[in-house]
Amino acid sequence: MMKAFILKIWGVAIGLFLSIGLYSQDTAGQDKWIGHVYDGTSLSSWNYVGYYEESETFSESFGGNNKWLSCTSLSGSSTGTYTERFSVRYRMQSSKVGCYRVNLRGDDGIRLKVDGRLVFSRWVPQSATSYNNLLINLSGSSNLIYEFFENNGKNVVAFTSLVKLNRITSANEITQCPISNIQTEITANFLSDATSSISTTYIWQYREGAGNWKDVTAYNTETRCKISDIYNDTYSQKIFYFRRRVNYSQSARWGVGSKNYIDESAVVKVIVPALVKTNPMVSVK
Repeated sequence: MMKAFILKIWGVAIGLFLSIGLYSQDTAGQDKWIGHVYDGTSLSSWNYVGYYEESETFSESFGGNNKWLSCTSLSGSSTGTYTERFSVRYRMQSSKVGCYRVNLRGDDGIRLKVDGRLVFSRWVPQSATSYNNLLINLSGSSNLIYEFFENNGKNVVAFTSLVKLNRITSANEITQCPISNIQTEITANFLSDATSSISTTYIWQYREGAGNWKDVTAYNTETRCKISDIYNDTYSQKIFYFRRRVNYSQSARWGVGSKNYIDESAVVKVIVPALVKTNPMVSVK
């Protein structure tokens, strides 16, 4: 009898361990948020309630103050808490690459970490307040943690308007005539899209095949790269690549230090076909 009881308890323990191992307080969503919910404002693991999901960008008011927030426990059962004194730790792994700007909003406190670095912090009681044009840098596998607490009254948390700042607007692959003096033009968005709170400097670059990147010295502007000496005088195809390299910076604000990131645009492939061989005339007697 005792042996059966021990085996039963051991089985429950193993089941709980597997449940937590597969879906724990550290679980992040892939390009979406897993919101881990806690009673109280301290995000204490001892007060863990359960989790729910939000899309990559969201604005949440939880139906108003003192409403029931439904969650799922780690064991898979339905649970929840009232939205008066609670906190949420949102986790997401993002597949995005490059510099982005994002708008945040909180009532009460909010703070954001990207790959372990604190990039925004207004961890204070406050009425619903918007913080726009925060600069963040994503690696393609970045881990984001967005934390929120509510301390009575209305409640709002938002992560919206996630926009990539360095964007190519022309085709990503261009075929050009092999002869010289044909102008290649690559276009991109205005860097002023980054807003006045984010400063930028840029340079256009190109390389041939697997060679090294070189700065474009021909005519170019913020939104256009024009170069006329990309041509082919051989009987083999040539391939060139272009990109815009941008340095972004944002001064210290919102509880964190200054940010400086280098961002490279998507690469544009320019194909220059080989010259066509012509057959000599053959005389017939």
